[in-house]
Amino acid sequence: MKRKFGLVIGIVLMAPGAVALAGTHGRHSAHQAVFFTLNLKKTAVGKILVNTSGSILYEFTGDDPKKDMCVKINGCASVWMPLPPTGHDTAGPGVKASLISSIALPKSFGYRQVTYARHPLYIFLSSPTSTSYVGKREYGHNWDAVSSTGKPVK
Repeated sequence: MKRKFGLVIGIVLMAPGAVALAGTHGRHSAHQAVFFTLNLKKTAVGKILVNTSGSILYEFTGDDPKKDMCVKINGCASVWMPLPPTGHDTAGPGVKASLISSIALPKSFGYRQVTYARHPLYIFLSSPTSTSYVGKREYGHNWDAVSSTGKPVK
């Protein structure tokens, strides 16, 4: 009886560790799949930042440096998605790794937002690869693409 009791206690004590290891491994593998590189893409409006999938990265002229103001405007973040970091984001050729950072978003978002040269970055969800939205005025301010130096491209 003591032997069975000891075996049951051992299994119960080991189970949380096994679950934790399995959960960590699963998150790590899935997390690796979404790493991205900020790249430069030559377009009709100039060389601009894009993510790995070619989505144009925008800055909102209504933002304060290192502060996302779009999330405070009703409906804005559902159209202009704050770019979430993946933890191991890199800079492609011509992009300055030293200018890549992130900022905290409200807890309701559950993630941080990538910044470049202190500008929070966004993706226009309706047409992520079209330059026709560069310089567009929406939600009271302009949405400009971003150059490798962090300057707006209008």
